[in-house]
Amino acid sequence: IPDELTTLGSLEFVSLANNNFTSVIPESIGSLENLVLLLLEGNSLTGTMPASISSLQSLQVINLSENQLTGQILNDIGSLGELRP
Repeated sequence: IPDELTTLGSLEFVSLANNNFTSVIPESIGSLENLVLLLLEGNSLTGTMPASISSLQSLQVINLSENQLTGQILNDIGSLGELRP
């Protein structure tokens, strides 16, 4: 996932599912403060879930399934008040 994507501050929807991406989710993803939807499932993303995702207070939907991510789900993810189950 290119870091350049995270410079688009007014971005609300990111759907990059099923594209065979093989990178990591950049820590700079947390700079997308207007992000409502983050769909990255069905790729080959590696590494851990960036802690900065916990700062995405507008986030309602996130799907990171079907990747090669390691580690635990962030404890702070539950503090995202808009996140839907």
